[in-house]
Amino acid sequence: MYSGISYVISIDYMLNAVKLWKNSREEYYVYPEHFQPETILDMGEQSLKTIVKRVGARFPSTGARMWKEVSKILLERYDGESRRIIETPLSIEEIKGRIVDFPYLKGNKLSNFYLRAIGENQLFTITDLEELDIPVDIQVASKKKCGQCPVKQYCNKSFEVKLQNAKASWS
Repeated sequence: MYSGISYVISIDYMLNAVKLWKNSREEYYVYPEHFQPETILDMGEQSLKTIVKRVGARFPSTGARMWKEVSKILLERYDGESRRIIETPLSIEEIKGRIVDFPYLKGNKLSNFYLRAIGENQLFTITDLEELDIPVDIQVASKKKCGQCPVKQYCNKSFEVKLQNAKASWS
């Protein structure tokens, strides 16, 4: 399900992520071809929207468009296999340079989530994985539960400053 991670992260936006990943795993076990770039590019728009909606996308039309774009990149640059994005151990910055063209990995939050998911599951070897921050959503951080946060040791330290500055400008 290496390519599957790329597809699922592309639609992980403003929704129940646990449900999304559960549904995606179920879809993959029954229909693994739904996560193959060639199959996705051959699908009609409505069929792909139905699949993307079934796995839990909040915006199926946008999700289907992203899956097509991800498929095109995977086929054109990596022979359809996301494991070929990184065939040798690389640093965070080197990997980010390779994934920048994927439509959903431009920002720190999702690109770092993607790198952590693939690094911790040993799908790619990231030479400096321990240096990878996990940027926190403003909705999570504003609840002032940083002391209870299970990922606080990975938190982007500059985020607290940004949050305080943002709150000051709202006053």
